[in-house]
Amino acid sequence: MKLQALLAKLAALQQLLALRRTMSLHQECLKLLGTDVTPRDLIPDDVACAETVSTIIRRVVPDFPIIPGTYTLWRQLENDSRFRRVTVPMPGTIIISPTGTAKKLEGTPSNGHTGFFDQGANIMSNRSRDGKFLVTQLS
Repeated sequence: MKLQALLAKLAALQQLLALRRTMSLHQECLKLLGTDVTPRDLIPDDVACAETVSTIIRRVVPDFPIIPGTYTLWRQLENDSRFRRVTVPMPGTIIISPTGTAKKLEGTPSNGHTGFFDQGANIMSNRSRDGKFLVTQLS
């Protein structure tokens, strides 16, 4: 019985840590709004969303790798026990549509995109034109 109580406390602690990490990610996002999070442009701005998101994650989780593509980022998040899939997002929750997983139109490969949920129906992500990290309202 003591083991079950201890496991329940551990699960509750893990949930609190995940909530704190999500809140910290949101705070980092707010600090970076309007900036180019990846000014060295290791990846061209028009496809740098995963590099931007992984750079922001690294500011909160220092050993998180910088990742250039959405599919690789998705796999990293799936395999990292510090992150878990959620069905009800909150500010700071990562949203990701990995390259190659959406339906293709007339044989054209689908590009992925990733960012962070903000308040309401808003997403924070890099703008492809110039790499600025901005808020976009979902329609």
